[in-house]
Amino acid sequence: MKLLIFEPCSAGHRLQYVRVIIDAFQDAAVEIVVVAEKTVSSSAEYGAHLKAVEDRFCLDPSVSRVTGTGLKLWGPVYRMFHNAVKRHQPDHVFIPFGDGITQVMGVVRLLGINPIKAGVRFDTVLFRGKTPGEGKTIRDRIGSLIWQIATASAGADAYHLLNPFQYEAILQRGFKPLARRCVMLPEPVEKIEKLSISQARQRLSIPENGKFIACLGRLDRRKGADLMIKAFAKASLGDNDRLLMFGAMDPDIKSMLENEYKVLVRRGQLIVIDRYLSQKELEAALCAADVICTPYPNHMTSSGFVVRAAALGKPVLAADVGWMGKIVPVFGLGDTCDVTDASIFSEAIQDALNKAEFFTLTQYAKQFVAYHSIENCYAHWRATLPAKLQTRRPQGLLSWDNVRPHHVDSVLSEV
Repeated sequence: MKLLIFEPCSAGHRLQYVRVIIDAFQDAAVEIVVVAEKTVSSSAEYGAHLKAVEDRFCLDPSVSRVTGTGLKLWGPVYRMFHNAVKRHQPDHVFIPFGDGITQVMGVVRLLGINPIKAGVRFDTVLFRGKTPGEGKTIRDRIGSLIWQIATASAGADAYHLLNPFQYEAILQRGFKPLARRCVMLPEPVEKIEKLSISQARQRLSIPENGKFIACLGRLDRRKGADLMIKAFAKASLGDNDRLLMFGAMDPDIKSMLENEYKVLVRRGQLIVIDRYLSQKELEAALCAADVICTPYPNHMTSSGFVVRAAALGKPVLAADVGWMGKIVPVFGLGDTCDVTDASIFSEAIQDALNKAEFFTLTQYAKQFVAYHSIENCYAHWRATLPAKLQTRRPQGLLSWDNVRPHHVDSVLSEV
C-alpha cells in the first residue's frame, strides 16, 4: 500500500506531525511518500524531525513556496497537491495540516473535479475553521455553514479535529454530512525525558536558583513574544524570578531586547537563547521552568506546549482565547488571562510564579495527559489502515469520550 503525506510547509511543528504518522505506520506494509517544499531537507525542522528516519520514506520535494492568503495561496497549493496525487497514484492520502486546501478541494469537487480516485482513502487534519453557532450575526452563521459545506464536499473519509469544542458543536448542531465524518485527534506528545529543575538548568547552562517562567518556540508577535516581554518588565518580581525565552527570534523582538529592555537581559532576569530548539533542548527547557507561558493573542487552535506542560505536571499561563482559553480551565492545567492588557498579564505572571510550587494535576488533567500520549496518537492513526494491514491493532485506544469532563457542557453552551 502506498501512503502519500502532503505537507507544503515545514515551519513550526508541521514536520513533527509528519514524523508521528511515519512512526505510527512503521510496522505496517506501507510505502510512504512525503511531498514537501523544495527546500525542506535544508530546514532545521527537517533535521529535528525527519532526518533520522529518512530510510522510512521517499521524499518528493516538489512544492514551490507560495505567499498570500485565500485563493492566492491555496489555489496554487491545491494544484501542486493534485499533480502529486496524479504522479504517485497513492492508496491512502494524508494532509496533516488541511486548513485551506481542504475547503478549496471541496469547492473543486462540487464543480466535478476530484483529484482522489474512488477507493483511495483520504484523511485530513483541521486546526482552524468555523464552529457552528459561533458568532452572533447572520453573516457569521452563513460563513460557518459555507465552511462546513465546503469542508464536507472535499470527500475525506475522516476529518480529524484537535478542538473538542468545535468537534462537539459540529456533532450537535453542524452540517450532518460533515458531522458523520468528524473524529477527535489527540495532540501528539512524545515521551519527554523528565529531568529535575536543577539537572535541566545545568543542561541549558542557565542559573539554577530562583523561579523561571518560560516562553518557548517561535518568538514573534504572532506568538505574543512582545507582550510577554512588556508584561514581565512591568511585573513586581523578586531578583531571582526570571523569564526564559528560547526559540528562533524575529528581528523586531530582538530589537526590543537590545534597546528598551536591555537592562533585563543585562541583569540576568531575561535569559534569551535565540535558535530553533532541538528535541533535547525543548525537553530541558520544559523541565527547567516553573511555569510554561503560551501568550498567543490570536491563537484559536491547539498548543503542543500546553499539552507538554501538563505531561510534566507543570502549570501553564495561557492567553484566554480559542482552544487554550477553554481547555486550560476545563482540565485544571493552570491559568488564563488577557495577554493584550499588560497590567493584567503582569499580575498573572506574578501570581503564576508565586503559586507554581503548589500546582498538582487534577484527575481530569491526568486523563487529558493520557489522551494526548504519543501511544494514543499512534493508535488513532493506525485505526485508519485497512484491517489486513493493522499488524498492531489498536488496543485500549482512548477516545475523547473516555476523558471528557462533564463541565464541558457548560463551555459548549457559551459557543
